[in-house]
Amino acid sequence: MTIRLWHLCLAGLLMALPATQVMANIGTIIIAKGEVYALDTAQKSRALERRSAVLEGDTLVTGANGEIQVRFNDNAILALRAGSRLKISEYHGALNDRPEQVLMELLSGGFRTITGTLGKSDKEAYQIRTPKASIGIRGTNYEAVLTGADLVIGVYQGGIRLENELGSLNLGLDSPFSFAQVAGPQAPIQGQLEAPKALSTPLSTLALTAIDKAKDDAPEQPASSPDPDAGLLIESLFDDLTDDLEPATTLLAEALPAANDDAQLARQEDAPELDVNEFSAQFDLAALQDVRLTQTQIRDLSENPNVGFVVLNDQTTGYSTARYSLAPFLATTLSEDVSFDISLGTLTFAVTVSQSSAGNINAVASDINASIQSVLGQIDGVPIAAPIVVSQEAGKLIFDGVSGDSGEFLVITNLSGGDVQTFAASLGLCSNASNCTGTYDKGGVTIGQVKHATRFGYLIEGEAGPELVSFNNEQIGALQGGFASPVSILRGNPNATRVDFIGVDVDGDGGSDIDWGEWNNSAANPALLLKDAKNIENADTVAAPFYYVSAMPAPAASRVGIKTFGDSSVELDTAQWHANASTGQILTLSAQLAVNFGTAEADGSLSLANAADGTFWDVSYVGQLRGAQFFSDYGYGTLETATGNHSVAGQVDGLFTGSATGMGFVGGFGLQTTDDVHNAQGVFVIKN
Repeated sequence: MTIRLWHLCLAGLLMALPATQVMANIGTIIIAKGEVYALDTAQKSRALERRSAVLEGDTLVTGANGEIQVRFNDNAILALRAGSRLKISEYHGALNDRPEQVLMELLSGGFRTITGTLGKSDKEAYQIRTPKASIGIRGTNYEAVLTGADLVIGVYQGGIRLENELGSLNLGLDSPFSFAQVAGPQAPIQGQLEAPKALSTPLSTLALTAIDKAKDDAPEQPASSPDPDAGLLIESLFDDLTDDLEPATTLLAEALPAANDDAQLARQEDAPELDVNEFSAQFDLAALQDVRLTQTQIRDLSENPNVGFVVLNDQTTGYSTARYSLAPFLATTLSEDVSFDISLGTLTFAVTVSQSSAGNINAVASDINASIQSVLGQIDGVPIAAPIVVSQEAGKLIFDGVSGDSGEFLVITNLSGGDVQTFAASLGLCSNASNCTGTYDKGGVTIGQVKHATRFGYLIEGEAGPELVSFNNEQIGALQGGFASPVSILRGNPNATRVDFIGVDVDGDGGSDIDWGEWNNSAANPALLLKDAKNIENADTVAAPFYYVSAMPAPAASRVGIKTFGDSSVELDTAQWHANASTGQILTLSAQLAVNFGTAEADGSLSLANAADGTFWDVSYVGQLRGAQFFSDYGYGTLETATGNHSVAGQVDGLFTGSATGMGFVGGFGLQTTDDVHNAQGVFVIKN
């Protein structure tokens, strides 16, 4: 069997013929069932029955129980489904100053057709428009159905090309896709391996009833002009052409002929059929569309994307702070207070050590911490967590730069006040008073980057559960301009246990503002991180559980002023948080976040506990707002256990949700002790 491909390209506006023009007879109804009629260019209706003429300019209409079949003068066959409207703007060969042209528009419903001779000499002369995409065909057998939300296409012989404003897709012939679905003129055309559901509904008008058949085949038909369509079955026109066809498995766009390559098209029309498996083995098949997403998912992302995030704490080692250890402290006596600047990276703090503190290392550390805190201030009464924390260990001052990056130096400058050189020597900043220069640094710092466990994006419904679609910089406004192919998609393992939590009402309207749950992926049942829009096999496995959260961002009108969410001294209801830790079961959680929406700054605290076994996680964090999102710059604190204490680093991020009547903050966190022994992760909701 020879398979023919011809190019489908986007048609221009349909040319409406004047109502006064005499419309030509372009075909005949050969099967009619139920409510069927035609509207002429003046919108006058006439009933259709077998042997009724079809005129150029007609709009063919079938009711809920109606179907018709048309044989056009060029021997094309078209079966129109129930509930359809097909406008035939032009259907003619070359006439004087009018070139050969077939222009039809599927307004609703669907049809199946075998094309005739028109368009054979001019491949651009046959065009069908739909609200979703345009179709151009020649020498082929295909079907198109408008479902209301989508246009679905199936090719049973030959080849076609679909095209809309966003792109194009070849179907049939040596394109391994035989089916496609498209949501709109600006939506991607999605190739599919199996027939969409709308195409699996058969045409119900398979034959005329015995009475109609006897009546229509009566002597009124002259013997010299036998009716070629008497007793014809609609499906029988197509079955003999589709017995040997197989659905495609992959898309090859580059191998198909270009729209203006006449010679290549001519060669292609006469080419023998290619075996799909053999073809796939010869070429590196690459899809132009995003093979990670279904058409329904693309439509959801285009029309009503659900903002959300996941908490995936899959890298639970390597957390640390930048630690700067000074020389052994030497107690001294000062005649007055000493002032100096402490800098770490871009941060600089003016600090003061009082005269009375100079003889005690703990007092010196306390004075430095108090000075830093006075510079940072507070938000709504909540002190902003300091990026530099000073303590003492084994008789040495220790500076922990929780926001520092690898390679930065701690610099102490601008010393002033009485006995400056004596004080500097007591801190170990110089070997003796005569060698102090006023600027000191500590190099050779090794620091592990604190990682964000919370990852923002859009949550879409997958076959097994929600999937996170992420874009660059985790922007939740990435789809405001329409659909864009994502950077990655996180898909949980269908064999792993998934639990949906009870939704949370933030604004008090009785509805759920937050939908969330947990997907317990593991090494045995890992999740997939799909990173390649053209190759679904190019994916990383994620052998860790994750929490998922979907919430509508709070409107900008609500994100004003200074607000505090939660209370650090009040334990949250168990329905407002979910967490797990390597230390064992978490029994209580409390959280607080103070926010200045005017300056886009926020800081807070988080505490997890199991008092029964003596486990207490306490973390402070600070960060910046980006619209309704909160990204922590750093978080640090301590873990107290029955066997000892640990330093903790991590991140707490989240999303403001709700409305003007009530706002909330839904957060996600990932914590890790700096000695890589313990970790914790979870989600929580606190209200204003």
